Amino acid sequence: MTEFNQEIASEVGKLKSERVLDEKRAIFQKIYGRFGTRLYDHEFNDVVVLDDFTIGFLSMLATKYDTLFKSFREELENSFFGMYRESDDIRERHMRPESELSLQSIQLPSSGNSNWQLMYEMKSDDTIFHVELSSWEFNLVGITH
Repeated sequence: MTEFNQEIASEVGKLKSERVLDEKRAIFQKIYGRFGTRLYDHEFNDVVVLDDFTIGFLSMLATKYDTLFKSFREELENSFFGMYRESDDIRERHMRPESELSLQSIQLPSSGNSNWQLMYEMKSDDTIFHVELSSWEFNLVGITH
């Protein structure tokens, strides 16, 4: 088991000892069901049932997200501007990532694997910016459209 997976297992243990695991499961089910952020497993299958590992991961992500976002924000913005800066469409050249990108989905890590990604979608087209991570460390930004 990787250090990342041990950290998540420890979070699950903490949530169980505090008797809040099922409460968190219900909260995350509502959040991800209501706001449209899709959850995928490592093979891009929709995640419908949130297992303990996923709850532990999402709980940690909720507390680490702001710091994590700061670690890849510049690279995400550079990828965004690189994609649209030279566009023939004047509107696209003036778009800003903070107004155009929204979290579309999360590809969850599997137990035993520390690779996962956050996928941000453009509001104006089908472009997806894939922020790939390993454990809590940023790797790269990929783009599909």
